[in-house]
Amino acid sequence: MNAKEYLQQVSDQACQVQIQKNRIEMLKTIALRVTPAYGAEPIAKSRDVTLHEMQALEIIDAEEQLERMVTRLVCVRKEVTEVLKLMHNERHREILYARYINGLSWESIGRMINRTRRSACYKHLAALDEMEKIMQGEAFRKIHAKYAEYLAASV
Repeated sequence: MNAKEYLQQVSDQACQVQIQKNRIEMLKTIALRVTPAYGAEPIAKSRDVTLHEMQALEIIDAEEQLERMVTRLVCVRKEVTEVLKLMHNERHREILYARYINGLSWESIGRMINRTRRSACYKHLAALDEMEKIMQGEAFRKIHAKYAEYLAASV
């Protein structure tokens, strides 16, 4: 995994959490629309399970999955933040944090560092190079192992 892929985990996880939240809202909306006339009929021949019960179980499962996803997001975000603190160049750290933790656009990052969008992109490349070097080090391996262990225990 390169530095950009490593950092991108935060926004990828945040996106997955948002998708799951939207899914739960959709399931709840559908569950509220089921009429009692149809909701009490068994839908499984092997068990006497009503549509309402099936929908409630699906919502519970989706919420449990969301909880695990949020735990993973928090863990990944903490890990990446801790690794960013290993960077020696403050400007590089600011750029990577703004882009991958806060999700800012290149234009916003350029304004933040008083540079053009293009200059922000070039600085970003230099910051990724520094991150690549950090990822080769022992400090990174220790941080990564700590959070991997935490994630394994929480799942």
